[in-house]
Amino acid sequence: MGCLLSGATLFAQSPSLPLDNNVVTGRLDNGITYMIRHNATPRHQACFYLVNGIGALAEKPGEHGMAHYLEHEMFQGTKHFPGHAMIDMLERHGVLYGYDINAHTSENETVYTLSKVPTQDPKLLDSCLMIMADWTYALELKDDRIEHERGPILRELAMRDNADTRIQIQWANSLLRGSAYESHDVLGTMADIKAITPDGLRKFYASWHNPAMVDVVVVGDFDVKQMESTLRRILGEAPMGDKSQPRPFIAVPERDTLNYCVATDKDKQGESAMIVNLIRDTPEAEKSSADYLVKTIMARMINIMGATRLGQIAHEQGSPLAGASLAVMPLKRGYFTYQIGAGVSQPGNETRAVRMLLLEYERLKQVGFTQAEFDKAKAQMLRDNAQNAFVSKTNDEIAKMLEQHYLEGEPIVDYNAFTPYERAVLDTLTLASVNALMRSWSTDKNMSVILTSPDGLSYPAKQDILDIFDQVKKINYKGFAFELKPEAPLPEFSVSPKPGRIKKELIDKSNNTTTWKLANGATVIYKQVPEDRSRVCLRAVRPGGESMFSLQELPSAQVTTTFVEAGGVEQLSSQQLNRVQQAKGFKVDSHIYGYSERMEGTSLPSSVEQMMQLTYLRFMQPVVDTALINGSMQQNRVYAHFPMRPQQRLQDAVAQLRSGNNPRMLSQHGDYFDHIDAKSIENAWNRCFGSANGYTFIITGAQPASELKPMVEKYIASINGGGKPTRWVDNKMYGYQGVTERTVQTGAMGPYAMVVLGVSAPLPYSPVNELTNRIVARVFQQRAMDVMREKDGDVYTINVNEESNAIPRGSFEVSAEFQADTLRASELRDKVYGIWEQMVKGGITQEELTKALAYFQKSYLEDGDKADKWADKMANEVVDGCTLLNYDNYAETAQLVTTASVNAFLRQMDAAKNVVKLIFR
Repeated sequence: MGCLLSGATLFAQSPSLPLDNNVVTGRLDNGITYMIRHNATPRHQACFYLVNGIGALAEKPGEHGMAHYLEHEMFQGTKHFPGHAMIDMLERHGVLYGYDINAHTSENETVYTLSKVPTQDPKLLDSCLMIMADWTYALELKDDRIEHERGPILRELAMRDNADTRIQIQWANSLLRGSAYESHDVLGTMADIKAITPDGLRKFYASWHNPAMVDVVVVGDFDVKQMESTLRRILGEAPMGDKSQPRPFIAVPERDTLNYCVATDKDKQGESAMIVNLIRDTPEAEKSSADYLVKTIMARMINIMGATRLGQIAHEQGSPLAGASLAVMPLKRGYFTYQIGAGVSQPGNETRAVRMLLLEYERLKQVGFTQAEFDKAKAQMLRDNAQNAFVSKTNDEIAKMLEQHYLEGEPIVDYNAFTPYERAVLDTLTLASVNALMRSWSTDKNMSVILTSPDGLSYPAKQDILDIFDQVKKINYKGFAFELKPEAPLPEFSVSPKPGRIKKELIDKSNNTTTWKLANGATVIYKQVPEDRSRVCLRAVRPGGESMFSLQELPSAQVTTTFVEAGGVEQLSSQQLNRVQQAKGFKVDSHIYGYSERMEGTSLPSSVEQMMQLTYLRFMQPVVDTALINGSMQQNRVYAHFPMRPQQRLQDAVAQLRSGNNPRMLSQHGDYFDHIDAKSIENAWNRCFGSANGYTFIITGAQPASELKPMVEKYIASINGGGKPTRWVDNKMYGYQGVTERTVQTGAMGPYAMVVLGVSAPLPYSPVNELTNRIVARVFQQRAMDVMREKDGDVYTINVNEESNAIPRGSFEVSAEFQADTLRASELRDKVYGIWEQMVKGGITQEELTKALAYFQKSYLEDGDKADKWADKMANEVVDGCTLLNYDNYAETAQLVTTASVNAFLRQMDAAKNVVKLIFR
């Protein structure tokens, strides 16, 4: 609902407004406003947002960067939570800093968020409200904590210093010239950040953190009346706000002449051209209206029609455009853009690209979209509307809507009511009304032409652009109507094989599963997940995968599913199949993974039978398009000998070194494609998908098993069951062995380096060991961040990942990745490894274990309500041949984990001495 629209009313009659009457709102005596709503997606969780209507544009000269700096200080100590007490308290309940605890600053607002807060403990909810209160008026802002954050902020600035950001700043400043937005970077410059003083920051906080400009949003699974009562008591303790202080609105000066900007950068890849109209927004007080809601729907339709038209034009032979689109997009508070843009197909086509975009801009202005375009877009929106009816909005999605109501006046929509409302509006919309709205945006005022490109190319002069614009305005477009390429009717999609036979049915009420043993050698397990009514998931899985193929056969196996799916199925081409899947809300894709072959499907509850039909067709009627495959292989063999791009060199180097230089870790370069042809792909497909024998079909959803049983008999039991089941093969792909220390020049990192550190060990798989490995990774991340970011300011962030494997042998890995200054990469790599060694030597603490377990308990509880999580977990257990860590066994597994057991696991990990220390420049 974020489109920002303006103009006269274009739609006089509409159904009742779908506004949400379940949101409780109020204002305290001190000026703080609040919005509270119950929502149970996910269950037993809530989110808290503090929305401050002041951002970076409140900064005066000498204060640039302070709003963002203050955002960092919100987590560095408050009156009731001094120092790190806030973070420590939240993390003991599984609410993690940087994940569930976050913030963002823009020119016009600063928003602080606590997400995925467990609701079972009322004292925790009270504490979250106390944090909201403290943030409005009671920051500590101690000198040492202010000085401490300077380093991470400077690192954040350095990470953002890239070609895309520099280009965007250039054209945005041109578009917003003459306003306070121009040259006012939210983060500030390096010099700005270095010049900020503790006294200056405290003064800025006192001036602008006004309770009367704050809104508190709380959404989640709780008693609303109790939450409101507690909120009023706790937030009421904040001091009186200055209700007379207006929230500043930043205007952009109007322009009568065309603005032309060429934004260049030495590191920019490719060129683009844009025509942009800057449009004044509907007043915020008028947005909760039928006029505004209808126009948001119309704007989405214009986006769809524009993307279709520009996409067709860009694909015409000889077009100078690449990836063209039309978009209506929010820009800044009070403004949105109507823009047409495209990539430039190749250097030298800049003038032709601008001419073609201006031609289309003017044609749309004069004659608008066609009835055929309108009908096609409307049909797509009605399909999307039907599919959205099954989707439940999460706490954070609703909270963001409420946030935007406070900041921008966006309407508070009841999503359940909006679906029929949108359908009713679409049924009565006319092409004339949509074209009238679009024409209201197509004015010569506040219009810009923007080119982006690498340094050193030649570009048309502004007078050239003006001359082109004058020429295209004189064309009579009534005789130059756009012709949408006709699209064939949606193909019929049906298959009716003779039903197969179910040999045996087993019902396990304790696990909510029904198992059917089929005569073709397959097994079907249906698990009912009553909480997830939005989808039905299917995973057909059998052990085997890439591991079954020889080194020479392996390239064929790795590309097989891509090329066979490109051929479609016997009834439908891949393009027709994609249209049907999109229209009906289902999909089924094939995959050959390392140790398994799989069909993976998802559908709306209304499209389960179509998903089953496509599963049958994928197995029984695939099309191996020999001409397509062999033609593609000829091209790929040529491209594979071109010099590798820096980013590809980086990816290949990381994969190869982490695999221990295993010969089966292949790069799609050199002779990779030499032994691939249609026959080798067909052989690989038949080996993996030629029979259902040995497959286990996992299905998860909310329906009763009785509804699925006839479809299982008809579409799964009827699949061919010949041959023998496949098995995975142990090819000794165990990853790096011993200590590997390398520095690799890839050319992909510019002035920075990427550091990768990994520790692995072969240990027996068990749910306890998997949970322990996750705890180790969680604690390692926290310690590394505490030292490298919080204490020393060496980096902006460190990402720590973990991997637990049951096959081909039990193994566990913890790895860290971060970006560093090139000159300090070796030093910082060793520093992080030193943190690991200290953790091994001293062990983890009970507090660290408590925090990690609280986080995982919350995550697994949430996963237990999701059909896709159950489908993936059950499929993985089929391949691994053992019980994995999951929602059902998490509680009992967690009881077996102690600090002693975790520290013993740590020592085992370290004793293996499998360590990789990599620097990529």
